[in-house]
Amino acid sequence: MECPVCTHPWDFEERRPKGLPCLHSVCDSCLLHLPNDLCPQCRKPFTMPVPDNFSMVECLEALNGIALNSRGSEDPQRLRGSWWCMGCQSPPTALCSEHHDVRRPKAALQGSLQDWMQRASRDLGEAIQELPDAAAFNTLELLRALPATCTMTLRQDGGKGHAAEWRVDGSAAEDSLLKALIVGLAASGRLDRDPMGARARMPPAAQPQAPPPDEGRIVLNLSLSATDRSCRVDEKAETLQQVRDHGVRRMTGVVGHKDPAWVLDVLRSAAPSLQQLRILNPVRDHLLLVHAMPRLEKLELRCTNRALFTDPPVLPALFEPSTVRWLHVGGLPRATTLSLLRAHHASLKVLWLDVGLEPAAEWPFGCSDLVDFVRQCGLDIRELVIGREWLDRYGIRHDRTKCRAQLQLLERSLPDCLVSCDDCDIPII
Repeated sequence: MECPVCTHPWDFEERRPKGLPCLHSVCDSCLLHLPNDLCPQCRKPFTMPVPDNFSMVECLEALNGIALNSRGSEDPQRLRGSWWCMGCQSPPTALCSEHHDVRRPKAALQGSLQDWMQRASRDLGEAIQELPDAAAFNTLELLRALPATCTMTLRQDGGKGHAAEWRVDGSAAEDSLLKALIVGLAASGRLDRDPMGARARMPPAAQPQAPPPDEGRIVLNLSLSATDRSCRVDEKAETLQQVRDHGVRRMTGVVGHKDPAWVLDVLRSAAPSLQQLRILNPVRDHLLLVHAMPRLEKLELRCTNRALFTDPPVLPALFEPSTVRWLHVGGLPRATTLSLLRAHHASLKVLWLDVGLEPAAEWPFGCSDLVDFVRQCGLDIRELVIGREWLDRYGIRHDRTKCRAQLQLLERSLPDCLVSCDDCDIPII
């Protein structure tokens, strides 16, 4: 079962099936990116918000093995051990099955592992580059000294402790995971010479410590933002108060142009704690606020309307160093995009830039000097993805031969960067 517009399989989050009044269905992601409120199949008008296609959602629940007693009921114990919520990072409740990505435990672990491995490889490489020669030499000696006895204790704050002790010799001395762990501990400064033994310094059954402030913060899908300012006022007030009381680490589903004042209040309240944000059609005030958020690490900014093109905002230089490492930007005016990339160039490691190929077309449907544009940003990134799959929604042809030639020019301009196109999916190595 798949969305007829993007052809991606239905799921419980971005590709959640929505039922239009004309009885056609479209996924939540495509719905938010439609250029107008018309059904993409029969062109009949509709008004936001659009409800779920409940029949389709129930089919998905059945296929995923999550059979709820009744809609809206919660039975967390029933699902514990059989399913895992990727959004909450905990056993799912009934609400999770409707709003989050819920997977079997092994599938959830495998999905997380892929992300961990990529980040671990990157972080280890960066840490080794900053390691003094003496520390690197000591680490090599330690690796050569295997076999050895390893002891590890893991104690969750306020929770149970777990301990492990094992002997590494024979073929196990070549265990790549163990060696990577040792290098990681040494590179992070957590592995010191300890002639008295590590156990001598371990606190006796340490008292449970209060969880750090971040632990109580929530993951929030702000789907309410897709409604006009006069709709669901009480729910919006409750959501805003929740963010003020608890903060939020990750916020998705933010639509800026429907009720911009309320979205601005939510963003202001979330700013001190927010680390990941996905927002569609932000207004000028949203951009200025998001641009300077103190802890933001991952940001997706996309526009499907041209409201900002009348008077394109130019974002100022930041007073404090940027923390944004991953950025997806598309549909913003060229001047706004350039100022955004310049402001975050020092921290940015991965950039996803939605821009078309045809030189005669207006930005962002085309760019005749993309290589020079990227060079002006002063980027020092590891990965650049040129987003072009979105052009299909506007009936714009994507010439893969020309795209490949442009990717090669970008790769020469950024020799230490992996360059690819999300539609061609041909990395330049």
